[in-house]
Formats: sequence, C-alpha cells, structure tokens
Amino acid sequence: MKIYLASGWFNDEQMHVCTSLENFLDGLNFDVFKPRLESKITSINPTIEERKITFKGNITNIDCADIVVANVTFKDTGVNFELGYEYEETKTIVFAKRDTDLTHCTQISVLGRS
Repeated sequence: MKIYLASGWFNDEQMHVCTSLENFLDGLNFDVFKPRLESKITSINPTIEERKITFKGNITNIDCADIVVANVTFKDTGVNFELGYEYEETKTIVFAKRDTDLTHCTQISVLGRS
C-alpha cells in the first residue's frame, strides 16, 4: 500500500509530529512518500525551480498513493492544498491529529468520506 504523508515540518513542534508519523508508518511497513525527505527545497528561500520540482513531485506521488495520511495538528496551507487535491481524486484520506479539535479549519472537519 502506498501512502502520501501530508505534513508540515517547518518548526520544531511540526518536525516532532511529522517524524513521529513517519516512524509510526514505517513501523507498519507501508511504502510511504515523505515530502520532507524528498523535497528539492534546500533553504528557507527556495528558487522557483526548486518549488516547481517539489510541487510536481508531490502531485505525482499523491496521484500514485492509495491513501493520504494528513497531519492536521497545525494550520498548514500545504497540507490543506494536498487534502483538497486528494479529495478530488476520491481516494481515502486518514487524518492524524494530537487532539480532536478541528475548529481551525471547518473544511477539514467535513472532508472525510463515508
């Protein structure tokens, strides 16, 4: 099973949650695409070319994934975009959050399909 992990990693707290999810999924022996490790962005001021390459790689890997696991612990526009894109693909989305309060994004709270 191929999984795309949608998660921010742009500060210490996000990095902690992201790496915890990576380790958990790795322990289940899934094929996990981790944008944090695959990104072509190497600085806090990426070039337009680095952004384009990373974006295309992420879209390709979302398309190839059976499931998207989305870390919605934090407000993150990248994760929100990935969720919206995946929702249109009608694939399974699994939400990961440290608590159950989803009030920071009402769209996320109704994204799941039954």
